[in-house]
Amino acid sequence: MKDANQGLKKLRGVCHQCSISISGVETQVPTFITGDADYEVLLGRPWEHAARADRKCLPDGSVWYRIQCQTSPTRVQFLAATGKDVHNKTRVRRAIGNQQTIVQVNKLALEQFGIPSDLIGPQEQVAIARTKYKSVKEKIRPVLAPLPDGNCPSALPQAPFEGVDTPRLTDQRLEQLVENSGFLLATERTAFKEMLKQHERAFCYQDSEMGLLKPHIAPPVFIPMVPHIPWSYKPFPITKAILSQVIVMLQEKVRLGILEPSFGPYANRWFVQKKKSGKLRF
Repeated sequence: MKDANQGLKKLRGVCHQCSISISGVETQVPTFITGDADYEVLLGRPWEHAARADRKCLPDGSVWYRIQCQTSPTRVQFLAATGKDVHNKTRVRRAIGNQQTIVQVNKLALEQFGIPSDLIGPQEQVAIARTKYKSVKEKIRPVLAPLPDGNCPSALPQAPFEGVDTPRLTDQRLEQLVENSGFLLATERTAFKEMLKQHERAFCYQDSEMGLLKPHIAPPVFIPMVPHIPWSYKPFPITKAILSQVIVMLQEKVRLGILEPSFGPYANRWFVQKKKSGKLRF
């Protein structure tokens, strides 16, 4: 059977109606007997349900239980663990392990488990971020299938420089790129500016100056795929207040070659976001 620590233990027997008496309150719950367990008796949810147990953890680390008898309205309250209980210290020491592999929870979680927070110093506590749970069927795994032959991108060939058509790097823009912070000498700053001027077409200050990688410099890369069902997702709705701006933005990107019309079976979701300047980011 699987124990509380998510391990497998060999089951030696079961007692279907085991009488458990605590502070005069007697309950009958099924009890499983295993060997080499880390605990002598573990009272789980069946006992808490039968005894109508109500647990309260105090800031000093102590844990109090209040239970009620099944046959009478008698209720008793008892101290399950003190703040300086040796079992709490043992569990904390076993949980933290070596100093190199310490992963602790926050103070609230320690109090919920009845572990006094003063046993672990502030330098030994770290925050834990929990991500959204994803079931096994929702996980995306690689397809176990051979890929067809495809080309691999090799080293880019050295294409000759085609010259400069329009001066993009003006003196003002060069001064902003190469600031006189004292890190470079005057001769080094001059040589750096001349080098930038020779490759000024790599800088874009306007959308009209934006270009694409030419095929003779690096040919398109074809990615091999295995047989699958194409995906077609609907885009997020665009509000009417910015619809005209979105149309103008898409037309401009099509004109520049950033986007191109397609009638393929694939479709991805896309949306726009408003910048601080008031323009839209695709």
